[in-house]
Amino acid sequence: MNALSPTSSRAREHLRQAAVAEFRERGFWRTTMDHVRLAADVSRGGLYYQYANTEEILLDALAHERSGDEANDLEGFLTEQATALHDIDATLRPIAYEYVLGLPADHRRALLAEQFRQAEGVVVGMLGEVSGVDDRAFLARQIVRRLEGLSIAAMAGALDDVDLERELADLRTLAAG
Repeated sequence: MNALSPTSSRAREHLRQAAVAEFRERGFWRTTMDHVRLAADVSRGGLYYQYANTEEILLDALAHERSGDEANDLEGFLTEQATALHDIDATLRPIAYEYVLGLPADHRRALLAEQFRQAEGVVVGMLGEVSGVDDRAFLARQIVRRLEGLSIAAMAGALDDVDLERELADLRTLAAG
């Protein structure tokens, strides 16, 4: 992909912010490109020059959010996850869940399988050589599954700080072997 010009990069950021605000207010599936255009106060041509549809904007926003993740070890990763789970509504996770759950079943399954596979690979890379663990991929899958469950609990309002800290401590213990 070609690097974006500074002007195009600023325009995309402005549109991403407007779209995310609209997604949060209306929900992903009820937000139209016209809602985004009006919220961003841009022309139809200016919007469509940057993005073809709301799905493209959301996927770009998710990639942009992930690009801010800096952890390259499990402890840093779990700390980032704790921060996100403490204020789940400040993340794109609720919007991403709405988007994925609104997809046709076969597309949803394929997308979730790929996302899970990628998350597992990231966590395997962070585990390094864990003493007492023969199968790092199995451990990574357990960690990813637990974190997804915590995300759902956080979105449901069923995760308090004490439970979150206990769960993360348990994951640290699990990863320590």
